[in-house]
Amino acid sequence: MSLQSYLDGVIPAEESPAWGSAGAVTGAPQGRAWGFQALEAQAIASRSYAVAEMESGGWEGYASICDTICEAYVGERFESPLTNAAVAATSGEVRAEASTNVVALTSYSASSGGWTAQSAFPAVPDAGDVCVMQGNPLECNPNHTWRTTVSAALVDRAFRGVGQLVSFTIISRNRRGSLGGRVKLIVVSGTTSSTTVTGLSFASDLKLPSDWFAVTSAT
Repeated sequence: MSLQSYLDGVIPAEESPAWGSAGAVTGAPQGRAWGFQALEAQAIASRSYAVAEMESGGWEGYASICDTICEAYVGERFESPLTNAAVAATSGEVRAEASTNVVALTSYSASSGGWTAQSAFPAVPDAGDVCVMQGNPLECNPNHTWRTTVSAALVDRAFRGVGQLVSFTIISRNRRGSLGGRVKLIVVSGTTSSTTVTGLSFASDLKLPSDWFAVTSAT
């Protein structure tokens, strides 16, 4: 499909179309409510992500992009006139690195854990992610603090070369936030050998919510 049609099916999944009618119209660009700017920003971010993904060779080598963990694509029947208008109004606009003019991979997450991840942009505090009032979904991000159990079978599949698992040892963090921040490097030790992997790779291999974690047991 065309990039335009693709984005028409992405923006209403990434942001509520209702945002486009939020706020006053007085003084706002295009004679629309100020909230329409949020939909336009999302359209530019989503377009940039898709273009950057395709320019880097696509997803897993066989698709332009995926429709879930990359950007949510919900299809034509969920399109909205407001989000479609935001896509059309920003046609051709992308974010690019100032020094190289390369289209930026504008990835983001709904939960940062309290600090954004270091990428092309510096890590910065995210006060909006912190739980202010426990139990209030409008004041507390349920993913701010998480806990998960990883099966031995999953560990074995992810790190076959180390033999039977002995321990995980975190050797460096980015020093941003609680626990010392996101894991940069972790050593996986087994009865045969050990391997050092990045926190991001470790989180991906073991299907963790993020690379900001502490290991409480390896038995």
